[in-house]
Amino acid sequence: MSTIIQNSTGNTAPVTSTSELDENTIATTSDPITVCEALRQQNDALRQELHDIRREMDEITDQFRTEDAEEFKQLQAELEIAAKNCRILQFKLRKAEKRNENMEAEKATLEEKIQQLTRDNYRVRDLDEELLIAKEVSVRLHSELEKSEETRMISEKLNTTLKQHLDTLKESFDLKLSTETNDDYHSWQLSVYLYESLFREYVLMEELTWLNSNTNKKNLNRK
Repeated sequence: MSTIIQNSTGNTAPVTSTSELDENTIATTSDPITVCEALRQQNDALRQELHDIRREMDEITDQFRTEDAEEFKQLQAELEIAAKNCRILQFKLRKAEKRNENMEAEKATLEEKIQQLTRDNYRVRDLDEELLIAKEVSVRLHSELEKSEETRMISEKLNTTLKQHLDTLKESFDLKLSTETNDDYHSWQLSVYLYESLFREYVLMEELTWLNSNTNKKNLNRK
């Protein structure tokens, strides 16, 4: 009977046990005492082999446990380092996300300011155009106002002169009527016609002045 035993170095070697010799002895003898002694020796040999096998198995188990413990410690250390790095990366990620949110908010604010500046620029351009038009209208209205003022002054002078002349004629006419009651009726009638014509002319001049004034006011309101 041969047994393969693994030593501490991991190598295996066949070992010839003493039980093989005892079996040969039992097979060649018929003495009971000799047979018992051979069986006892064989039993002791088997026990010793079993003890050696158990011892080697314990050594192998201890070796595996030691290697597993070292590997476990190494893996645990690597896991702790990985967890620490993971926490650091999570912190950096949250910080980067916060910074990104702030940048997005600043970007939106700047875009709104740019849009507002663009609208203000368009508004300023429109106001410049309106101001230019207003200046042109103001210059034109000022020129028309000067012309209207000149026309008004001329009309007032004419009206004043006409009124004075009309008053003079009226006084003269009234005086003649009071002093020359016996004059010819035809002459009196002509004087009446003249007075009425001058009065109508005066009224027409007043109406013309009033129409010019209203026309200028309407033009100013329309513009």
